[in-house]
Amino acid sequence: MSNSTTGTNQHYVPKTLLRGFLAEAGAEQFFAFDKQNRRSFQTTIRNVAAERDFYTLDGSDALDQVMN
Repeated sequence: MSNSTTGTNQHYVPKTLLRGFLAEAGAEQFFAFDKQNRRSFQTTIRNVAAERDFYTLDGSDALDQVMN
């Protein structure tokens, strides 16, 4: 089995920090504010402050592997 992180959702704000803003204890959900559309919404930690292949450089996940 490959340990490659290429093609995965990689957080640029650690999930540990995001958990400090949970809407309620035990739930992985919190409220976020979209400044561009001026609206708030409830979402999961998995969906915010992350981008697919954020740490992938030239098709290689070497940077992500070193950081982990």
